[in-house]
Amino acid sequence: VGVWLDESQKTNVIQLFKQFIQSNPQTRHLLSKVIHQDTPKVYPLATAQKGNRVTDGNILKIGDAANLTDPLTGEGIANAVLSGLYVAQAINMSRSPEMAAENWQSLYESRFEADLRAGLRIKAFRKFSWMNTLLIWTMKQNPRIATQVSRAVAGLVPYHEVLSSLRY
Repeated sequence: VGVWLDESQKTNVIQLFKQFIQSNPQTRHLLSKVIHQDTPKVYPLATAQKGNRVTDGNILKIGDAANLTDPLTGEGIANAVLSGLYVAQAINMSRSPEMAAENWQSLYESRFEADLRAGLRIKAFRKFSWMNTLLIWTMKQNPRIATQVSRAVAGLVPYHEVLSSLRY
């Protein structure tokens, strides 16, 4: 169960998790099969942020450590795997640890930053309920827009390409 901290300051995540289990027939069934259960715990998830630095001296951060979690979906494994590949590329094309750090920051900025920033902008608009209503209405009126928005949320189209992909 995930909750955006900036959207619900007073939510008890463990209570929300318990409510989810009790309200979902499949999870209730699975819970009846549990042999041992520990007390649920809450952990923060590192999400995208503006001005993100993916290096700290000669340390090259990837995945959650690099704040590469999608700001809209909370998904992170795809970016984590890609970031590992790009770090390997940055190391491979470098002659020194300092150059590797510079190359990884550059690869991050060219491969991830535009999409993560677009996701942050979209998330900021979603804070207004009328924006969600407008988006849903627009998607119902225009199947092409609905398809592109759905593809962006599924990770098939980068967020920063959604608007430009609708023009023609």
